[in-house]
Amino acid sequence: MTRKLAATIAAVAAVLACAAPAGAASLTYIKDHDVWISNPDGSGAVRVTHDGTADEPWDEPTMSDDGTIAAVKGFHVHLLRQNGEEIRSFVPGNPPGETTTSGTSSVRFSPDGTKLAYMKVGIGCGDPSLCDLRGISSVMDLKGNILATQEEYTGAFPSWVDDDRILSHGGYRYQNMIWNWRTGDWVNWFDDGDIVAPGNDTDLGDGEISDNHKSYVAIRGYGDNLAVATYAVNGDLAAANPLLPTMLCFATGVVSHPTVSGDGSTAYWEEPDGVWSMAVSPECPNSAILIPGASAPEWSAAKVAPGPKAKPSKAKQCKKLKGKARKRCLKRARG
Repeated sequence: MTRKLAATIAAVAAVLACAAPAGAASLTYIKDHDVWISNPDGSGAVRVTHDGTADEPWDEPTMSDDGTIAAVKGFHVHLLRQNGEEIRSFVPGNPPGETTTSGTSSVRFSPDGTKLAYMKVGIGCGDPSLCDLRGISSVMDLKGNILATQEEYTGAFPSWVDDDRILSHGGYRYQNMIWNWRTGDWVNWFDDGDIVAPGNDTDLGDGEISDNHKSYVAIRGYGDNLAVATYAVNGDLAAANPLLPTMLCFATGVVSHPTVSGDGSTAYWEEPDGVWSMAVSPECPNSAILIPGASAPEWSAAKVAPGPKAKPSKAKQCKKLKGKARKRCLKRARG
């Protein structure tokens, strides 16, 4: 596959060159229909789940800073430990007053690990013969209770700016909406047409801002012009009118699911043959495949530390028995 890399303004080189390599960090991703974790360079891979199939695969993994994993299987969101133990599972609610498809996507942990952003696909039918689909972004707690839904405008592919604000995408004039889910206020950060020459603009979506607010990655364009684009963030994103970012480089291909390291130094994304990566730099280094056969990458500040699985309780072991043997076992387990 041909990859075209385009450089723009080199004035930001000094800023990104100072970014320090990430310390304890990891990637979550899908491979062979299951959830995996690894170091950011792909080493030390650990298979978290073992029951994914082509008919019922795992998808949309994300991991909090404390190592808790959330991932989608079927209609459920499952909270897991790195060793595969399930904490709980639930079906996220539909946004109030909305007709949606059943699936849940773009599940992402908040920086403090206490909430999840997610997307449902809404079905709008102004005319019964003319229905359209749109992304609807919401925030829920870790039991699936909806805390807020972005109502001002359709927003897809939510990711976190900080604990109070979500980045979502809604098309022309709404390509990078920063939404305060607590207050309902939002501002459109920028559209592609704000920073490229007239006539060369296109859509942006599925973007993510690094934890240190230094870098931004997003999917840009369509078809043969589809690309992962990288940017340097300028100024304070909490400002009433955040400054426009500086476009750095892009890598073309059949790309999706971009993510960026917390220090803003590395972009990761999915292609049909696996997870790819590229340094975020105005020098536009070559991209390279990182984890063959993997998909849906998501960077996390948590280190890879699965630990052993806890032994099942005596009561749980008793449930495998039948009849009188089960009753005697349960009696002993309860003391």
